[in-house]
Amino acid sequence: MPQFVEIVTDVMDNFRNRIENSEDLNFRALQNFRDSLEDMKEADMYFISEDFKEALEVYHNELVEEEEDSRHVVFSEDCRLPSKLCFISMDTFDTKDVVTGEVVRAFGSGHVDGFLCRQSEDGSVAIRLVSRNSVPTHIGSYELKRGGIRFPTEMHERLENDESFHAMYLEMITTISGAFSLINQPRFVDVLKSGSRQQRKRAQKQHGVDVEQWHEISWNVNEPIEGEVDDRGRSFHMPLHYTRGHWRKAKPHWDDVVYRQDGLPYIWIDGFWSGHPAYGIKKGYHAPKLGKAA
Repeated sequence: MPQFVEIVTDVMDNFRNRIENSEDLNFRALQNFRDSLEDMKEADMYFISEDFKEALEVYHNELVEEEEDSRHVVFSEDCRLPSKLCFISMDTFDTKDVVTGEVVRAFGSGHVDGFLCRQSEDGSVAIRLVSRNSVPTHIGSYELKRGGIRFPTEMHERLENDESFHAMYLEMITTISGAFSLINQPRFVDVLKSGSRQQRKRAQKQHGVDVEQWHEISWNVNEPIEGEVDDRGRSFHMPLHYTRGHWRKAKPHWDDVVYRQDGLPYIWIDGFWSGHPAYGIKKGYHAPKLGKAA
């Protein structure tokens, strides 16, 4: 997307301007601008287009199905960040225009321009919401090793009393985890350069963002595809779908066996993607368009 590099560098311009003209900012807000600007210089940049919207909705619904407590949502190892610090923009969220009240795409609106994500050694992925018109805000984290979602303390009261607010932030965090899960699937996504080289060189000159840090994710539906093969050797062409992590009955001699409350042996099966987007997306059966980086 040509606008990705331009929008992100515009956000960085705004942050630098707020830091230089900070008389009205308290210490915490000013430091949030400083920390976020410095992190954006170092982060690997990723853009997820609206072509991924349906797949990520399927992922979110599957991940949180029947889970009333966000602390019990389990994330697969595929949700790890490609590098310790990443900035991701997603053209998959909607928001309301503050003037007209109409539903519009959030990316590029100034309300949700991207998310700064940092993975710690304990498997926690902390997320900051970044928008050019607001102070960067920590919205929570998802936990790869322990499982669950954690929200900032100052958000707890509203999360408990406002279902739509809770649903919105839950969807943001799970969708971000799903985006990184897809990025880590080279079988059916390509990681391409984003923006023109001229745009990337300008970003390097203005903000110190290396020209190699900019990426755009595209469905890989150009290559020959081998269908899924079952345990009898039969091949099936399946639409893309996600299966959440679950317990499976096991034999006592298997590795990593856990005896659960019923006294029987089980193993944990991590969540995984199956099928291929070339055959559509399960529940929507939408064949994604071919994606190209600008």
